[in-house]
Amino acid sequence: MIPEEAFRFGEAAIRRGWCTLAQVVDALAAVRSAGARGEVPPRVEDILVARRALTDERAAALLTELRLRSTGEIIAGYHILGRLGAGGMGTVYKAKQIAMDRVVALKVFATPEQEEKDESERFVREARAVARLVHPNIVRGFDAGEHAGVRWIAMELLEGATTHQLLKEIGPFPERRALEVVRAVTQALDHAWRHGVVHRDVKPSNVFHCTNEKRVVLVDFGLAKRVVDDPFASNRVTALGTPHYASPEQIRRVPDLDVRADLYSLGCTWYHLLTGRPPFTGNSSAEITAKHLTAPFPDPVAVRGRSETVQAAGGILRKMCAKKREDRYPDPGALMADLDALAQALGRDSEKSASRIARSILERVVRPAAPPPAAAPAYGGVEALLRQVEELQEENARLFCERDLLRHEAARDEKTLEALEAENARLACGRDLLSIEVEGLRAAMDGLRLRREAQRRARAARQGVPDAAGDASSPE
Repeated sequence: MIPEEAFRFGEAAIRRGWCTLAQVVDALAAVRSAGARGEVPPRVEDILVARRALTDERAAALLTELRLRSTGEIIAGYHILGRLGAGGMGTVYKAKQIAMDRVVALKVFATPEQEEKDESERFVREARAVARLVHPNIVRGFDAGEHAGVRWIAMELLEGATTHQLLKEIGPFPERRALEVVRAVTQALDHAWRHGVVHRDVKPSNVFHCTNEKRVVLVDFGLAKRVVDDPFASNRVTALGTPHYASPEQIRRVPDLDVRADLYSLGCTWYHLLTGRPPFTGNSSAEITAKHLTAPFPDPVAVRGRSETVQAAGGILRKMCAKKREDRYPDPGALMADLDALAQALGRDSEKSASRIARSILERVVRPAAPPPAAAPAYGGVEALLRQVEELQEENARLFCERDLLRHEAARDEKTLEALEAENARLACGRDLLSIEVEGLRAAMDGLRLRREAQRRARAARQGVPDAAGDASSPE
């Protein structure tokens, strides 16, 4: 027998689009086969993870979701009212905070198994640091903690849609509206950076449009990291973020991330708003990240059309998304000055005046190339050593991407080989079945010949005709 919770887990995985029907059916069949052999049946989630149909994080998130849905339990004083949505990092529920008698959005994360205690404490500490950020363009956080094996963050409940949802519904944003969104997010990043917090995952799905208040809010600081005044911060470095919007230093796993990584991601988001697609696309994460490291940043003019203001926006974008963070805006305040100038150009009724302001932005942002540096001394010096280190980091990141790409291709070839082997096994079974059918037909034909021979001899005996075969065998 297959446990009922296995069916519920498989249904949830299919509904979320994380597994196919065939993958879940095969896993359930493995559970049933183990039980039929008298073995302790494995859990269906373990089978899906072992077969790489599901990640550990997604399996843990589904288990947490099913438990909350089935019991409607109270987490640390929050009563679960319903499910609002989910992502790769966790599930968001509508919940009521009993003590304050208010409805909130409760984001729940499954706690990884065998995690060190200091990691759990770091999560709570950093989440509470983010909850202290108070700004109209940042989602208001109330509290965070850990309860019964799950982590949670309580936030204000927003009504509206994400930028990602709006892009799917209406396509590229009008130029002025796109700039308003970028300015709002820049102000949010500026406030967070002044408090020593880096978001690390700025993207369209994390920029929320509130319909009731008509404000733009930066959400999901679940990946945020406090970078100052934290003597207990972990030394482990993880490249976080979404590949389409990740900065080169995140891809390279640079330990000292700062707000310039967020400005890069915001530039990629702005490009998506103007053109309807991310700046870099590909068939795999490795291919996309490789483009972030080496490919020139595309000009929105090629998609949006040529105008003075779009050209000025392209100049600002190229500075926001420079490969080297030293070439970007140093902080959100410096970026805001150019965004305000561009907003002034878009707000001018006179086309001539708007063009003049846009050209002044381009002249200020797009500077002529710096002259080549003087030849380094024979021994190289510190500057040459730093350049070598940077080149090695670039090469290491490129090799890392190539390795992921090769792994992706190897996994695809392995799946193709498995499919061919399955087809070969099916054909072999068909061949064996045909052989059995042929043998059966031969036996039937032999039986038919024997019956006909017996009938012939019986007729000859009734008619008194000597059997030809018997005459040939007589001594006469």
